[in-house]
Amino acid sequence: MEEKKGSKKVVVFLVVLLGLLLVLGIGLVVAFSARTPRSDSVIYNESLGYGSPLSLGSKLSRSYDYDALSAAPSDMDQNYYEGEERSLTKTGEISVAVDDIDESLGEVRKIGKKYDAMVMNLDDLGKGVNRRVDVTIKVEQSRFELLYENLKELEGEFTTSSIAVSDVTERVLDLEARLKNYKSVEAQYLKILEKANTVEETLAVYKELNQVRLQIEMIETQLKNLATQTDYSYIRVRISQSSTGAEIVDQGWKPLGVLKASVRLLVSFMKLVGSLLIFLLVFSPVIAIVAVPVVILKKRAKK
Repeated sequence: MEEKKGSKKVVVFLVVLLGLLLVLGIGLVVAFSARTPRSDSVIYNESLGYGSPLSLGSKLSRSYDYDALSAAPSDMDQNYYEGEERSLTKTGEISVAVDDIDESLGEVRKIGKKYDAMVMNLDDLGKGVNRRVDVTIKVEQSRFELLYENLKELEGEFTTSSIAVSDVTERVLDLEARLKNYKSVEAQYLKILEKANTVEETLAVYKELNQVRLQIEMIETQLKNLATQTDYSYIRVRISQSSTGAEIVDQGWKPLGVLKASVRLLVSFMKLVGSLLIFLLVFSPVIAIVAVPVVILKKRAKK
């Protein structure tokens, strides 16, 4: 009994030792991955939405007024968005299984033309019973519901139909506020540029001015994209082949292709086995630390 208890204690000790080694290894990996190089200091504060002129402090005369540039915007009032026209984006999705995909696709085009809609994307995938056509239609938001209801009248078996509405009003207003701030900063830098006395000061201001104008262009692009999304809506129609309309034989049997696919699977399996063997070989010392003492203790216990 005492010999068995001693062997159990040794096994427990080895298991705890192995666990500590694993924890230590994981800790070293995490510590190493956390050591990422620090990036250079950013001149413009994206969260505040305006440029920081501090980088010009050592280059430009302190007689210039930086208050207008560095002043933080006041906190937004709780009723900031009240009374504003809501900016909404709408997307719809319809899935239907039909007997004749080509005929149904022509019907979708016909319905879309009725509402001045435009086919933005068309994907024809698969063959036979596995064939599927995905159509994305762009339509003015005012005609979205009418087009959506008309498309649901297609002959076939509807599997899913849904409408998603997203309110981007706050995002639009935030971008407009940031754009206003950046344009104010741009005007201030232009005034500073007029007072620059040396080439060094002029180049410093131009550097900051270009950064501000880059931010203005980025925000204007985002606003244009949001305007397009709110002025127009998108409906995705997925047309699949129903079992009733599918042909009995849709494609011939290709034994050579089956053979090649089987060989590829065999090669992949052999690679997997080889990787496992390499893994066991590399970690064999760790496994031996636990396995060898356990085997020895079991043999002694039997004796």
